[in-house]
Amino acid sequence: MNPSRKNSAILLALLILIVSYCSFVLSEFPRSIAGVNHDFEDLDDEAVVERINLNNPSWTAGVNKDFEGKRVRDLKYLLGIELEDEDEEIFNNATSPESRRIQETCGGVNCGALSCCNGACYNSGQYTCTNGQLCPSGMKACGRACYNPTQYHCDNGVLKSGGESSAPSPSPAPAPTPAPSPAPAPTPSPAPSPPPVSGGIPSSFDARTKWPNCISAIKSQGSCGACWAFGAAGVLSDRICIASNGRTKVDLSPQYQVNCNSYNLGCRGGYMSKTWTFLGATGTTSETCTPYNSASNTSQKPCANTCTGSGSFVRYRANASTVKKYARTDLNAVMTDIMTYGPVHASYYVYSDFYYYKSGVYTHTYGSLQAGHAIRIVGWGTDSASRLPYWIVANSWGPNWGMNGYFWIRRGTNECSIEGSIYSARALL
Repeated sequence: MNPSRKNSAILLALLILIVSYCSFVLSEFPRSIAGVNHDFEDLDDEAVVERINLNNPSWTAGVNKDFEGKRVRDLKYLLGIELEDEDEEIFNNATSPESRRIQETCGGVNCGALSCCNGACYNSGQYTCTNGQLCPSGMKACGRACYNPTQYHCDNGVLKSGGESSAPSPSPAPAPTPAPSPAPAPTPSPAPSPPPVSGGIPSSFDARTKWPNCISAIKSQGSCGACWAFGAAGVLSDRICIASNGRTKVDLSPQYQVNCNSYNLGCRGGYMSKTWTFLGATGTTSETCTPYNSASNTSQKPCANTCTGSGSFVRYRANASTVKKYARTDLNAVMTDIMTYGPVHASYYVYSDFYYYKSGVYTHTYGSLQAGHAIRIVGWGTDSASRLPYWIVANSWGPNWGMNGYFWIRRGTNECSIEGSIYSARALL
């Protein structure tokens, strides 16, 4: 045989083998990948509706626009798929809303003297903005609807008839039958304690009330995505004061963590687990020793082993052997930890509607995923208006945000994954 023909035959045989192998391998992989469902390729909208039996689907020609650019974890959350403990950890890099409001929430429009609500400028004297819902003054928001509180009330996100303050007037009590002699006045009973959640845990608790001299003040992280460092600094500061019975009261530095925690990415964000690995092994200085200077200048600063501010260079650490991540179902243990040792560190997913939070119990209702955010949980309770259980959370967006820097978020339903990433550690005195 001609050598050139022989080589061509060998190459052709190899090519056939490669194509056959690739066809076999591809057949073993699922046909759907991150936003593109190949079963729906080349189908028009009507055929897609028939295939998946949905009305007004977001699927077009095989591509689900809601899923484009999303990570696998985000897709699981959007689809309501339970995340396993081994799934990737939340990356926390949210920044204060002031650093992004004009660009992201008002569509690039400078509202000037007006306020901004979900992309719209409005006169705060005529309208109010509640969790991103714009309503005329005097009205309240229930989900996406505005209502008159004298005629309706909001019950767990559902609008119902009957004003908030309306209640049937009690019938006048009949006149008592005169007694032969007046009965002695009963001894007044003490006010009942809040009913327990379970296992002796009260229905409400606030670390600010139990340890008023130990709970750290609200700070502002500015444009630096160092929420992970702010939450951890607050938790460790609180726990050092509580563990020492108030003898050691120190305001710990987020900036030292930003500069020196090489496990994380400074102002670009960080992970909870790596934050506590650093605090257990190295620790952080006081705020006076390493003052915060990344609110607007987010460039990486060098890690110094001397104070850049004033005072002595002392690093305060967590007890590394006590660092713990709680299971999302073990909320009684979380509450016991808070009541015993102080606030805990947690992270969750921030959606665009969260930037408009003012008061009440936050639940995600609309808007796209923005970032992961780390905060400090200081207690819990149940809202008397909505009857929703909540966590009391200290944010790091300054005291003028939310409820004096705090917010409530729904408790017990893993709202925005907040109960899937709760960390604590005891202070090392």
